Amino acid sequence: MFNPYSYYKHHSTWDILAAPISQIVSQAHAGVWTATRILSAFGKQALAAQEYCNCLTEVLLDKAHTRATKLDALSAPARTNLPLFGLPVSLKDSIDIRGYDSTNGYSDAAFHPASADAAVVRLLKDAGALVYVKTNIPTTLLSFDSRNDVYGVTGNPHNTRLVPGGSSGGEAALIAFGGSRIGIGTDIAGSVRVPAHFCGIYSVRSSFGRFPRGGIASSLPGQEGVLGIAAPMAKSLDDLEWFWERVVDMEPWKYDHSCNVLPWKPVDLSKKKLKFGVMWNDGLVHPTPACQRATFETADRLKKAGHEVVDFSVPDAPEALIIGWSLILADGGKTMTSRLHSGEFIEPGVTSLLKRARLPRLIKSIYCAYLRWKGETWYANLIQPVSTKTVDELWQLVVKRNGWRQKVQDAWDADGIDFVLCAPNPAPAPVGGPDAGPTMLLSCGHTFLWNILDYTAGILPVSTVNPVLDLMIPSQRAAAHNMIEKAVYDRYDASASGSGGMPVGVQIVGQRLQEERVLAAMRVVENAWKE
Repeated sequence: MFNPYSYYKHHSTWDILAAPISQIVSQAHAGVWTATRILSAFGKQALAAQEYCNCLTEVLLDKAHTRATKLDALSAPARTNLPLFGLPVSLKDSIDIRGYDSTNGYSDAAFHPASADAAVVRLLKDAGALVYVKTNIPTTLLSFDSRNDVYGVTGNPHNTRLVPGGSSGGEAALIAFGGSRIGIGTDIAGSVRVPAHFCGIYSVRSSFGRFPRGGIASSLPGQEGVLGIAAPMAKSLDDLEWFWERVVDMEPWKYDHSCNVLPWKPVDLSKKKLKFGVMWNDGLVHPTPACQRATFETADRLKKAGHEVVDFSVPDAPEALIIGWSLILADGGKTMTSRLHSGEFIEPGVTSLLKRARLPRLIKSIYCAYLRWKGETWYANLIQPVSTKTVDELWQLVVKRNGWRQKVQDAWDADGIDFVLCAPNPAPAPVGGPDAGPTMLLSCGHTFLWNILDYTAGILPVSTVNPVLDLMIPSQRAAAHNMIEKAVYDRYDASASGSGGMPVGVQIVGQRLQEERVLAAMRVVENAWKE
């Protein structure tokens, strides 16, 4: 398997590309590396990534170079007052930069540049960072692939036949390739975490109000049943934690009214005995052997490191997933499909779900009765309520969501756990293609549950798919509990010609607004693997 990142170890820019972002900034503060040299290193690598796996939507290198030149002209005291001085930061396509498109994959949105910078872009510029590229996404953002008719298909840099994840797939691909060390994506059902898992990088999905999100284009504007958030994605855990702290130290609530006034408080869990609850499945899909093994081995290493590990099940998880989908599609999908041109590519899983949701009531009832007769009760229960909601129906859904949230918190507290450990997705990165989406979209419970709860959740890579250890035996494939699980198992291929050798991550979950604690727990897990 070709590793494009290793190719650049012999280039003169390797010292910059391989350096943690804390070192990049400290070297820039000291004048050892100029902002223009740092930008040149990452700009070249980003263009190489674009050529290799088609991960970019906008290239802003000329504008970024002009800004880097101005930064280099600053006095030494002025430079050190900028906490992100000279640091290149990449952004997902949906994050507004004045003068550039934020298409979300819609051809209708092309050539309609944003009139103002998003809140996080203003913060980054004030901190001395260099915004230099935007990265690819899927149409509507509701997909774990990254393809659209405007920019094409993004491949996974470890193996371009495989998907990079979505909807922040271009961002994950760029970082995994080495064209960026730190970037920003968005997440409503797993959109920074699944790409991090598929591409072998790090990310933390924050709770709403911790990271600035104002000025980020959405395919579901006004939808607040399951809130979308913005979050950083990084090459290493050190990079991720360092960047998180610097952004919060910039007081993002001064840039975005939706941000909580919540200063950063570093947490050290290295000397504490922690209690991890392991969620082995989401109540709908059991992970494939590679992801199950990674979770099991992580739990085993945590035990050996002196931590307590117990089983944990999220109460009523399958029903909660139906509530989540019903909230996201409370308008019957009209908003996100209204901008599509005739024949424009859209995630097949979305298309399939909406077609069934929009069936006339009688036909839908008959279809759902047929599904239940076949034993597909969960899918029938999903299709039945997904439709355009009246205001009172929407409010009742929110009541159900809030009641379920309390039930989960009660179960969490009753078990006395500190964090939940689980897979980020039932499978590693699968082979791509227009038909890959339906399999992945409805098997997102391992990430989507935490969005519905608004809990903090982080991803770190711990292993790779082993073609020998991670083969799925025929009896396991035949024992799939439902059509969603069967579709995941049918697509899973641990061989060298499939997902063999691909990254596998684990997910560490804390309760709301526990970003510092989740990052510290990720450090505990990473150290357990190192030891």
